[in-house]
Amino acid sequence: VERESIDLASYLPGFVQQFSLQEGVPDGVIATYLASDIRACMDRGHLEQILWNLFRNAWRYCARHPGSIRLRALGNEERTDIEVLNDGPPIPDDVQTHLFEPFYTTDKQGMGLGLYIARELAEANQAELRYVAKADGALFRLECHRPPC
Repeated sequence: VERESIDLASYLPGFVQQFSLQEGVPDGVIATYLASDIRACMDRGHLEQILWNLFRNAWRYCARHPGSIRLRALGNEERTDIEVLNDGPPIPDDVQTHLFEPFYTTDKQGMGLGLYIARELAEANQAELRYVAKADGALFRLECHRPPC
């Protein structure tokens, strides 16, 4: 783990562009809301893997309309939250309890390792990945430390 101070205002738009190109996501489906001067202490490769998993899940389950996936980065003096929300169906309670277990999946093509690995990578960076229950859609929050790392 090589944690560094990552400027999310410059990193996240590039990530969104790369993800959109590779996954064929039309312009406008992903809306970003970034606080100015927002930074997080993370290993850059780990952050990319975590976000790739969250975005791939969001893309799979969203309605695929403009703004169906929302990326927010906000914080305070102690922590930075990176949130990935989608407008798909909420995750049922019985599934929520197993979300981060290895080999648990509701997708016939999935292996059930994505969220498990994402959470492990978050913890390796002294961060926390959580699902936040909502009445509509799905929200995953990555809570990171702010610099200094």
